This record gives sequence, C-alpha cells and structure tokens, in this order.
Amino acid sequence: MSDPGYRKIIVDGLWNNNAGLVQLLGLCPLLAVTGTAINGLGLGLATTLTLVTTNTTVSLSRKLIRHIQPLGPRVLVKVLHEGDVAESGLYLPPGAKEKMQEALYGEVVDVARADTNDPARDGLGVNVSGIPHGARVLFAKTAGTKVPWDDDLRILEAKDVLAKVDEISEDEIV
Repeated sequence: MSDPGYRKIIVDGLWNNNAGLVQLLGLCPLLAVTGTAINGLGLGLATTLTLVTTNTTVSLSRKLIRHIQPLGPRVLVKVLHEGDVAESGLYLPPGAKEKMQEALYGEVVDVARADTNDPARDGLGVNVSGIPHGARVLFAKTAGTKVPWDDDLRILEAKDVLAKVDEISEDEIV
C-alpha cells in the first residue's frame, strides 16, 4: 500500500470517479433548501421518480423491434449454429467449422404471404413460398441476403433452399 500508484487508484475509485457518490452530492443542494425533513423526503422521492421515468423512457426508445416480412417467393431463415467441437473432441474457434462447410443449416422463421381473396377467412394469408414456417432447411453458404442488424438472419429465395430437413430420433425409425 506504500506505492503512490495504488493510493491514487483507491482514491480515484472511492472519491473522484464514484458515480453513486456524485449523484448523491448532486442532490445535496436540493435537499439543503428544504425547511423540514418531510419536504426533503418529498423532493428526494420526486427527483428519484423523475430520474427513473426519464431513464426508462430513453431505454425503451433505444430498443427497436423490427419485423421482417419477406416478399415474393422468399423466406426468412435463422442460421442454426452447431457446437464448435470437432469430431475429435477439440474445441474450435467460433466460426471455424462453418468456414469449411458448403451449406448452412437453418430454421424458417417467417415466410412470404399473400392476402386471401375470401374476406370471410381471417388469418395471415397464404404461404406463397411453398416452404412451411418452422421447417429446418439446408441452403448454400453464399445464398441469400444477410439482415444488416442480425448476422444470423438471412432472406432466401425459395429456389435457394436446397432441402427440407426432418429430424427423426432413432426410436422412431425402428
């Protein structure tokens, strides 16, 4: 503890760069002008409520929810990553296994739909891609368009889907 470098780090962490202490000291002038403890408590609660409300509003407005609806004979596929363990049991760096693959494995999360001509029939519309929602599919690694904000999502044309994969356990085969 005799090293001046450690002392500076401790003082900075406890006093100079302590965000909680800075916020508490920021409330002191506000609380000091009150005449009674009840008024001080009321001002403190009002300030806290204001800070919580504004921070919550800012947090909610930053997180956008995006819905992608494929158009034409297209599907939205989420790439399913396999474990990064080689058959020998060695752990591989992320993405190393996919670099050697020619095809990727994914799940259809949304399909292009057309409105039905029957007004009495409600629903999402008719699937025009021919590939069912939730299907597991194989597609070429270079196929489709990557979604800019999520690297695991691809928009594929129906013709780029190489195969639909059905997963069957060994018990069901026998």
